[in-house]
Amino acid sequence: TPKLAREELKNLIRYLLELDETNKFRFVQKMNIKIQNSKRLFFDADVEDISSSSSVNGYYKYVISDDGDAPKFFPKAPYQVKGLALYNNIIKKHGFSDENLYGGKMKIYVIKGPGSQQYFAYQSRNLPEWAEKYAPIDRSEMFKIHILEPFNRILSAIGYQELETDGNIQMSLF
Repeated sequence: TPKLAREELKNLIRYLLELDETNKFRFVQKMNIKIQNSKRLFFDADVEDISSSSSVNGYYKYVISDDGDAPKFFPKAPYQVKGLALYNNIIKKHGFSDENLYGGKMKIYVIKGPGSQQYFAYQSRNLPEWAEKYAPIDRSEMFKIHILEPFNRILSAIGYQELETDGNIQMSLF
C-alpha cells in the first residue's frame, strides 16, 4: 500500500473513532465529506506517491512474449509481471530508447482502459515521460483499491453504509 494511502486510512480511522454522531445519516454524511477530501488529496498527489511498491521476479517464467500489439502470458502470471511486460511492450512497440526491465523493485499502478484491470510497472523514481500518454494512471481505481475499499470493509463490519467513489450517498427508505 502506498505511504499516502496508509496515512489517509489512519486519518479516516481516527476520525471514525472520534466521531460522536448518533444520527446514522449525519454520520455517513460526515464520513463522506472526509472521504471526498481524501480523494482530492489522492488525485492531486504525484504518481510516485500513489503507486504501490513490489518486487518483480519470474519474468521469463510467466511472459511468453512482450512483442507485438500486447504482451502474452502463461496462466497465473502475477499482475506485477504483467505490468512490467507492458512496460517492455510499450518500449518495443514505440521504439523508445529506455532499457527493457526484467525484474527488481518496481512501482505499480492501474492504467485506464477498457476491460479488466491492467497494470503498469516502472522503476521507482524513474517514471518514463511517455507513461502518461501510453499507460495513463487510473487514479479513481487506485483510490478505490487503496483507500475506499479498505475503509468500506471497516464501515461494513461496524454496521454502517459503505461510501461511494463519486460521493453519492444511498440510504434505504425502509
